[in-house]
Amino acid sequence: MSAPPPPPKPEFADCDETSIQCTWTPDADCSYRLEYKEFPDEWAQAMTIDIAKGKGVAEVNSVEGLNPTSTYTLRLVAIKDGVESAPGEVLTVDTQGG
Repeated sequence: MSAPPPPPKPEFADCDETSIQCTWTPDADCSYRLEYKEFPDEWAQAMTIDIAKGKGVAEVNSVEGLNPTSTYTLRLVAIKDGVESAPGEVLTVDTQGG
């Protein structure tokens, strides 16, 4: 089993006070884990959302339950045949004020 390709950087789609939406172009053979945390928390404290294999294109993935006027960082981990990639590039987003 070979390691999956590096995951793409999530692209900002939209946000409001308590949610962030992002998209990416997936590898058809990979599922993904979207990791997100409030800045400057450590990645060890990150929340995660599992994304089904091949999802990401034209698919908006919502991260909800966030705090208004806060900075969040998001990144993807690609998973192929049970093998995880290193985390990808980080997207930084500021949620809107309440």
